[in-house]
Amino acid sequence: PFNAINTPGEYKLVIPEGLITRKSNGEAVTMNGEYVFTVKEAEAPFEVVAVTPTEAVAELTTVTVEFSEEIEGTFDMMGMTQIYLGTRSNGCSFEVNGKVLTITPFNAINTPGEYKLVIPEGLITRKSNGEAVTMNGEYVFTVKEAEAPLNVVAVTPAEDEVVNSLREITIEFDAEIAVKELSGTERISIQYLG
Repeated sequence: PFNAINTPGEYKLVIPEGLITRKSNGEAVTMNGEYVFTVKEAEAPFEVVAVTPTEAVAELTTVTVEFSEEIEGTFDMMGMTQIYLGTRSNGCSFEVNGKVLTITPFNAINTPGEYKLVIPEGLITRKSNGEAVTMNGEYVFTVKEAEAPLNVVAVTPAEDEVVNSLREITIEFDAEIAVKELSGTERISIQYLG
């Protein structure tokens, strides 16, 4: 065919009589039998479709890898020592739930830096037929420096201060802050205590 046939179904090769001849004497070649070919539905590629976290985190506690279909893994002792984050010293536990592989480091990773997820080829397989996963990409996670907690430095009027009228309350923090826009149900309120 001029173009590949991709539509699933059965196809019969038809060669008109006399079209093919012996080169030596021009005698027509008789086709022995019918030639039927089957085109099956193409399988979707078996691959990684999502990995989290996608942003830098202060502490790497869990990594999830979602595949294009249900998976199985070789999680015997040999398999468990082959999947790791960054270095082999960052041991992990694993859980497979349908299409999702959850990797949990034995100890949360909180040292700033980049950590590469290493999953050897063939360790994760397609549940339906045992085909090995295609690791399409390199998965690197960034652990950032943890930010110090935000602390209140001062409140005006002071907590024990008695005032004649309460019109304004000022709160000062030890770092620059941003205030999000409140939705229709969110509000800052002052509650009367008696």
